[in-house]
Amino acid sequence: MSSPWTDLLGWLFHLSNGVAFGIAYAVVMAGRRWGFGVLWGMFLEAVAFLSPFTAIYGLTGKWLSIGIALAAHIAYGLPLGFMVARFDRTDRFLKHNLVRPALLVLGISVIGLTLWHRPWSDPVTLDRAQELAAAAGQPVAVVPVERFMPEWLRVEPGGCILVVSESTESFTSEFGTLAAGQPAEWCFPDSGVERVRLNDRPYSGGFVFVHESG
Repeated sequence: MSSPWTDLLGWLFHLSNGVAFGIAYAVVMAGRRWGFGVLWGMFLEAVAFLSPFTAIYGLTGKWLSIGIALAAHIAYGLPLGFMVARFDRTDRFLKHNLVRPALLVLGISVIGLTLWHRPWSDPVTLDRAQELAAAAGQPVAVVPVERFMPEWLRVEPGGCILVVSESTESFTSEFGTLAAGQPAEWCFPDSGVERVRLNDRPYSGGFVFVHESG
């Protein structure tokens, strides 16, 4: 099941993507106008929205959420564009003012993400889900409001998960109904990655990875 450690690793993966795509842009576009950086950021997000990502996360037709994501990539592409447009000047400035600018920025980012997620301490709801899973002998997801805790679980084909509602709201998914404050058992006969949505809002529910343990 997921945990603060998997959250931290996911954010570090996202950080490494941002760095790698920035390097790729700089290699090709050094000295070009800053506007290309904005287009680069928008292009990266557009590729994501044209992939199964949009349907998996329930973002289809959610234009406000899509707009926020695109705006965030403007915030990525704009400073990247300015820095790469003045590549030699940027390089001299950083080396003059910082001994090892790349290591410093990456170090601060990694430390900041680690302090944010605090992987050494599990949330109370996650601890409760782990205790219930040990007692039930099967994966358990607790639903405090409308999201799984933990966010994803693993089962073998034909296996089941126990979904324990602590919400005052009832939910209906393609796998069954979850009454307010009640548990429900949902089973998954086939291998694959199942996106379990409790409603049509983005990021509701969670994921179930169905695969052979061997």
